[in-house]
Parts: sequence; C-alpha cells; structure tokens
Amino acid sequence: MDRPQHLPALLWKNDGAVSSTFFLGAPLALNDELLILADQGGEISLWAFDPATGAKRGQIVLCEAVRPSENLPYRRRDACPITVADGVAYCMTQFGRIIAVDLVTRRMLWNFEYPNTLVSANPHGRWQPYQTPNDQGQPCVSAPSVAGKRLVFL
Repeated sequence: MDRPQHLPALLWKNDGAVSSTFFLGAPLALNDELLILADQGGEISLWAFDPATGAKRGQIVLCEAVRPSENLPYRRRDACPITVADGVAYCMTQFGRIIAVDLVTRRMLWNFEYPNTLVSANPHGRWQPYQTPNDQGQPCVSAPSVAGKRLVFL
C-alpha cells in the first residue's frame, strides 16, 4: 500500500536495541538529539538518539526500579516527561524520584526522593490518599517546570 502524499515519510525506526525496553514517554527533541527515558528490565536510563538516523548515541543509567514496567501496567500507561533548562535534564520517575542530569558532561547531578502517593485534603483538614477509579493509589507524574532557581513538580 502506498503512503498518501499528505503524510510525512518514515525516516527510521529502531527495532533491535529496544526489543525488551519500555519507553516512559515521548522523546524530547533538543538541539540535535532525541532524549527519552527508558525502562529496560527495571533499569531506568536516559537515552539519546540521533534524530536523522535513529542511531543510539548513548545512555545514562539513573536508577533501578523495584519491579520492571512489564509487571506494573500503570507504568506503561503514564508518561515520565523530561524538562530541560540551562543544560540540565530533569527526569521524573513513576516511583517518587526526580533526577537531574548535566547534558554536557552526561553525569547525574542529583536525585531527590519525594513521597509518591497522591494526597488531597478532606473537609476535616486531614490529608488522605487521592484515588480516581482504576488508579489504585498510584503516584501522579507531571512535567517539572523550572522557574528561576526553583523546580516545581507534582
């Protein structure tokens, strides 16, 4: 079947190196790279790809998950967005950790652990787990925002 003229042509696809990998969101196009978080058997890494060829340029191991994504359906469903500011990639995870990576040196700068349960205030002023149907109390992951020297995330 021919490709309709109004659709762009496929430049490349990467099958081999990623067969047992879950990508944890959409790639972030930055300068001449595509950055994406990946879970390969529970090892969470920041991967860099060449956008023109699809060649994997490298990866930075960030942390180990207790269980790999294939055992936790919400981890395959919910994205882990990456935010970049001033040469630093801020990488969210789905288990209560945010990690900063220097994109020039390709080294982890810091990682921060935060409570990974959803909470909301009830009318009595107490905090309680917030759940929507089918969430089963899983953590909320949002794209971090950089405001001056502050990092804001949910």
